[in-house]
Amino acid sequence: GMNDENDVSLISGIGPAIARDLTEMGIVTFAQISELNDQEMRAINDKIGFPGRVEREQWREQARELMAGVAPRAKVDRDALVEAEETDETGEPDGSDTA
Repeated sequence: GMNDENDVSLISGIGPAIARDLTEMGIVTFAQISELNDQEMRAINDKIGFPGRVEREQWREQARELMAGVAPRAKVDRDALVEAEETDETGEPDGSDTA
């Protein structure tokens, strides 16, 4: 659906409670997570009460993978894969990758 590109809970390590904390901090997209600086990562770790968690679980890298269309590490789920392919944002018609 429309929201998948920005379902931050697809990142391994982000559950519903942490997703709510991030929303309160104004962080709602993969793009924002992929661009976190050290100061912002510290602020998130402080807010969620898990020192070093953002770095250890590689949220930035996971966000970049998700933006690139890589299957979520958290939930590699057949339906999610199918849906990701359907919402591919390359702008090319669907049949363009057939040999």
